[in-house]
Amino acid sequence: MQAGVEADARTDAAPAPPLFRRVFAIEGLSILAVFAVLLVIFMITAPRTFLGYRIYMAFLASVPPPVILALGLTFVVIAGEMDLSFPSIVAFASYVFSALFKFHDLTFIAMALTLVLSAGLGLINGLIITQLGIPSMIATLATLFFWGGLVTIISNGLTIAIPSIDGTAIQMVFAGRIGAFRCSLYGLWPSPASSGSSSTATPSAKTSSSSATTRRLPMSSASRSKRPGSKYSR
Repeated sequence: MQAGVEADARTDAAPAPPLFRRVFAIEGLSILAVFAVLLVIFMITAPRTFLGYRIYMAFLASVPPPVILALGLTFVVIAGEMDLSFPSIVAFASYVFSALFKFHDLTFIAMALTLVLSAGLGLINGLIITQLGIPSMIATLATLFFWGGLVTIISNGLTIAIPSIDGTAIQMVFAGRIGAFRCSLYGLWPSPASSGSSSTATPSAKTSSSSATTRRLPMSSASRSKRPGSKYSR
């Protein structure tokens, strides 16, 4: 009896783990610490890049697509399963939306049908795994090639370009911009409009640039004629 009491006393008197271990025992905190250390290293080695705001705004512009895919796959991974078929499902859904928009002039209806189709393809994956008892990695690997081959057959290996979607309501909702920032459901957060401003020039800008070039030509000719030893010099 006395020995048991002494053992309990020794157990109660055991030293608590250090604060460092208790802090990093929080799930996910160690990953954030590694990310912070890497970011500091990048800032030290390349301060002109990683101490400016442009690279972070570029990240915010390019991150949403994989983040949207990762959000859907997160629940699959939490369930202890694997989904390898999502690239083919994305390609299938993209082709269906493009075809409905280009050949049938559908916008939000095409978006809704595409979501229903994608959910149906995911349901088929789930039924194969749960009802047939096939492991998710093998089942989704098979559907990866199946859906990818099916969309290749339907499209004859050709892509559908939809440049006319620019300026439509669905484009403004999912990829629109307010001034220099993207504020849309697709972006999930503001990001800079760096792609459209540099590739497209207004007619007035083109005219001013061409006139400026025209004005510079006589100056270059005059400077060439004043050059010593030139055939234009008197």
